[in-house]
Amino acid sequence: MRAARIVELNQSLEIQQLETPKPKGSQVLVKIESSGVCHSDVHVWEGYYEGIGGQPLKTTDRGVKYPLTPGHEIAGIVDGLGEQAEGFSKNEKVLVYPWIGEGLCPACRIGEENLCDKPRSLGIYTDGGYAQYVLVPSYKYLVKIGDDMDMDTSAPLSCAGLTSYGAVKNANLKPDENVVIVGTGGLGLWPYSLPKRLLGPG
Repeated sequence: MRAARIVELNQSLEIQQLETPKPKGSQVLVKIESSGVCHSDVHVWEGYYEGIGGQPLKTTDRGVKYPLTPGHEIAGIVDGLGEQAEGFSKNEKVLVYPWIGEGLCPACRIGEENLCDKPRSLGIYTDGGYAQYVLVPSYKYLVKIGDDMDMDTSAPLSCAGLTSYGAVKNANLKPDENVVIVGTGGLGLWPYSLPKRLLGPG
């Protein structure tokens, strides 16, 4: 398979030919149809995040290893399943949840893998979606998407969509209350596109 990889920081991604992974156990191989570009991808490419007071935090200090295939907003089609994978069939359309933990830390044990002490997030700590295929560690990180859903629109749901959804839900708005969303970037526009049934009354 071909993959666009970060080989050197702040340099053009390099197209490399890699062996297509073979799923085993509960793993699922997803043929990628769409992969979003998140600002986190830029941070990983630059090699640092901006910390408190503008202090740079190096990605390598946080466990990121290069070369790396970035991309964590992934929608695609199930291409292969390990012998323990269940609930999905070949050729089904899926959205990939990328915030994968190691499974043993306190956050993972209460179902908050996005806060894992030793994360394995796709596109950040393990190879992600800027490729023809991605190996998802378990079927539990997949969500079926309807045939009527556009892949390009679906891909960012697992990051930008969840971030905006969480902010709106945490606002705990009541019917007839108003809210001002400042900014019309990738996250600021999402609440306008979220289905009303997800947001509840108000």
